[in-house]
Amino acid sequence: MKKKYTSLLCVLCVLCGISLSGADPLPLSSVRYWAYQIQDLDLGGAVNKIVNSKYDMVVIDPTVTWDYEFNAKDMVNRIKASKASDGVHRKLVIAYIDIGEAEEWRWYWDGHTTYEENGLCKNSYVNAIQNWAPFVVACDPDGWAGNYPVAFWDEDWKDIVIYGTPLGSHLDLYFDSMLDEVIQDGFDGVYLDWVEAWEMSAVQNRAQNEGKDPGQEMLDFIKEMRNYGKQYNPDFIVIQQNSSELVNEVGANALKNAVDAIAQEGVWWDGVGGNDDWWDPEGYDEPGCCTNYYLNRLRKYKAAGFPVFVCDYALTKADKVYEKASTEGFIGYATRRSLSKLTTTPPDFTVINPTRKPVISIDESGLYFGALDGGNAPESRSFNISNSGAGTLNWSITDNKTWLSTNPASGINSGQVTVSIDISALDTGAYTGTITVSDPNASNSPQTVKVTLNVYEPGEDDVPFGSFDTPVDGSTVRSSIAVTGWVLDDVGIDRVEIYREGEHREDWIYIGDAVLVEGARTDVQQTFPTFPMNHKAGWGYMMLTNFLPNSGNGIFTIYARATDTSGNSVTLGSKTITCDNANAVKPFGAIDTPRQGGIASGSKFVVWGWALTPRPGRIPTDGSTINVYVDGVDLGHPTYNIYRSDIAGLFPSYANSNGAAGYFILDTAAYDNGVHTLQWVVTDNGGHTDGIGSRYFVIQNTD
Repeated sequence: MKKKYTSLLCVLCVLCGISLSGADPLPLSSVRYWAYQIQDLDLGGAVNKIVNSKYDMVVIDPTVTWDYEFNAKDMVNRIKASKASDGVHRKLVIAYIDIGEAEEWRWYWDGHTTYEENGLCKNSYVNAIQNWAPFVVACDPDGWAGNYPVAFWDEDWKDIVIYGTPLGSHLDLYFDSMLDEVIQDGFDGVYLDWVEAWEMSAVQNRAQNEGKDPGQEMLDFIKEMRNYGKQYNPDFIVIQQNSSELVNEVGANALKNAVDAIAQEGVWWDGVGGNDDWWDPEGYDEPGCCTNYYLNRLRKYKAAGFPVFVCDYALTKADKVYEKASTEGFIGYATRRSLSKLTTTPPDFTVINPTRKPVISIDESGLYFGALDGGNAPESRSFNISNSGAGTLNWSITDNKTWLSTNPASGINSGQVTVSIDISALDTGAYTGTITVSDPNASNSPQTVKVTLNVYEPGEDDVPFGSFDTPVDGSTVRSSIAVTGWVLDDVGIDRVEIYREGEHREDWIYIGDAVLVEGARTDVQQTFPTFPMNHKAGWGYMMLTNFLPNSGNGIFTIYARATDTSGNSVTLGSKTITCDNANAVKPFGAIDTPRQGGIASGSKFVVWGWALTPRPGRIPTDGSTINVYVDGVDLGHPTYNIYRSDIAGLFPSYANSNGAAGYFILDTAAYDNGVHTLQWVVTDNGGHTDGIGSRYFVIQNTD
């Protein structure tokens, strides 16, 4: 939620106060009721209402703006002196801060031109602001005047959020950064808005131009905030708001080192207006846009052990919000979009023990297939079942069409179900079926998956379409490069082939087949939800440029060609690159297992790879400078210095040629089933560092 005060907060005190409460704070994992108010906290006894409430945790906005008459420190202490719902612990008090957008009414904008009153943002405003705030990227994509997405990895922005800027002292404030204010005021932690900045196209383009991975940069940014807060309070809490897609981008295990919980707005009901007006009827009870999208991702957070908070904008639907949230094991709050009062539709505080039954969680709500009449059956799809509640989930599966089959028919707690299609008895046309997952003891039984099948006359299906994204056209590259993009089709993709231009422009020389990677392009899956194989829309090929002619030196044009299952082909694009391996100084190599998009399982999965570095450099043979990362978390070093005849033959003159290979034993049982990331980072004795073999892979274990 993006909010601007109409009544604004500030602080008079200049010394860090002590909480007035002698009670211990309620642990975050024990929170059952929470509230969210970030406007009008200085009006109408708003703080008293929070103090007298039974909420376990409250999220409020502390940030100083232009009004210096409100004592935020006193507000925090008053709330911390009040009891949580259990009557024993005190409330948790969490500070709302916006980390992905700059806002004109915040203290750090002091003295600079504001444009909010002019209405809709213009690019000319952004250009003017960038003269003093180069971290500003664009206008707010949702039309919020006075709000500007930022390059959040920029050091100047990090100083405003975390480390401190002289601007705070210049304004005679008692703090120099957002986090400094939060800590000085005595908050228990932070509630981070606009984490989704990393998903915005303008921000992603800026990141690409600066050689940054926006998802990883957001993860690292949040880690820095958390580490800073824990210097002052070892129990400092970090709650991520929205951007649940981050769990797919970086993995749940990596997030455990950055956030303590997630909150999501508008899961079932939302508001399309009422941003500054509590009474605006458009500020609540509007159907949510993306319920299944949110649930699929929030369930992954829940399964990984994160508390999941939900803020829906609902009035007449409020009871449904609390019911649905409880069924999922989430902590719900139903209010209105202005967030200027405590809700008038609170939860039932008399419910002592929310439901603790099993909860059926399914990571797909619909599956889509396409085929040609008289042709081959479409590729099978699968979906995952898990128990996001308590107890044991004993699930069984039924379907309602003869052309539809599933395997297995039952299971306990988690499992993967394969869905197959038999088109032999079908004519051309559109067909639908339903898969039902049941457990009479589950609180949300039954759950269903809709299956849609289109059978086309031969010749009536469309050609593939998509994009060739990396490497950047015209770029200079060395060693391994990722050749990537996405592709979809109405019957399904058979292959994506990578070629290079030969001696003559019309001559294409085959390099290899890209891999269709499950879960790599969830943005495409969301944009094109009804296309077959959209879960594998992303394709990738790790190309070692050293193998190109002239030992990988010169100008090369590479092409990507996609072919669907009915034989239609299309060129997705071309990229011209300059390969300069003669001047390469960084390590290079590859990961061999798992392959890109491959499956890993078991407690002793062997990750094989190899690494070399140009002379005069060498890699220590004990592997101490090679680090294995899964989901962005450093797991340690591989066993290195193993001979591989093919590498020794291809690269005979390198220091490690006779011991380039290595392996690492990965316990995949320690991770959730689903898509994860893997990379080796190699440093040679000259201090040159590079990542090798970066890829998505799928962990697939059964209970």
